[in-house]
Amino acid sequence: MHMEKKEQKWSKPRVSERMVDRLDRIVCWSTEVSIDTLEKIRFAEAE
Repeated sequence: MHMEKKEQKWSKPRVSERMVDRLDRIVCWSTEVSIDTLEKIRFAEAE
């Protein structure tokens, strides 16, 4: 029983690490997209 609890503690961080990595990529991608959109809006306003 004690070993089982340790196993769970070890497997959880790995899963959250994978989720954080995925979230990081999504955030990076959406930031790039929003910056691109902002530049297009600014360019349209400048004209």
